[in-house]
Amino acid sequence: MYTYAVMLCVLAMTFFSACKKESDDFVYADKFNKSYKAWLSFKASANDKYSFVVLRERRGTFKEDIQTTITVDSGKVKKRAYVRTKIAQAGNEVVEEWSEEGRDLGTHGSGFPLPVMNMDQFYAHVRTVILKYNPDHEYQFTAENNGIISSASVQSKTVRCTDDCISGYFVKNITKL
Repeated sequence: MYTYAVMLCVLAMTFFSACKKESDDFVYADKFNKSYKAWLSFKASANDKYSFVVLRERRGTFKEDIQTTITVDSGKVKKRAYVRTKIAQAGNEVVEEWSEEGRDLGTHGSGFPLPVMNMDQFYAHVRTVILKYNPDHEYQFTAENNGIISSASVQSKTVRCTDDCISGYFVKNITKL
């Protein structure tokens, strides 16, 4: 009888340890999930036709703002537009600008544009890449676009650098089409 009890305990421990909580593998799980629900509500109200703008900043010896605008229709990316601007006291200068549609989608890759992805794919990217838990990292997540994601970033706690140390995004102008 004792053998069966031990086997039952081992089996139960194996089962419960295999059922790791989803929130254990990424940070801001509650805030992220609440934001994702707000996104799903917006997407339904927009009939899955929307656009959004994602900004990335590069700060180092020079400063740049990188902006990618994604247009989605019926859940599929239809257009991706990109602008990279050098920020200077003397004035800002557009360094690179392009737009892709149809068969051209995904043909540009330089300058850190957001990959061709709709907002559902963007949320998945943020969850599995940006907010993936690592004890050596610091994280930030906000949802100030009516509950929809507005920023997500990760930075090493152990590696200090002077150029491009933070990896992340700022999201704005989420609009129905």
